[in-house]
Amino acid sequence: MVLTPRRTTQPDIIFVSNARLKIIEKAVMGAADLVVEVISPGGRTRDRIDKRDLYEQHGVREYWLVDPEARTVEVLYLEAGEYVLVGRWHSGESAQSRLLKGFAVPVAPLFGEG
Repeated sequence: MVLTPRRTTQPDIIFVSNARLKIIEKAVMGAADLVVEVISPGGRTRDRIDKRDLYEQHGVREYWLVDPEARTVEVLYLEAGEYVLVGRWHSGESAQSRLLKGFAVPVAPLFGEG
């Protein structure tokens, strides 16, 4: 995902709405509507702070953080230029998108449970 000529990222999963498909070229040229990052060992600061700030500044409307250590999924939604926490879900629950009405992901299978 190319946010500026000097700022690119490789999110684990992205979603681009039909209305914005024109940003998909050889790379995604601009902010995706929804980005999912799986926090890797040693990458907590990068995903929770650095990428969060970057995605917030560039207008990624919804940011999901999948945390294998905590076994949680956090969903952040962009409101008035700042992320607000939609929710933090654990095993036995389903993470809910605010951007995509009706879209939910069961948490347990993400971590090889249930």
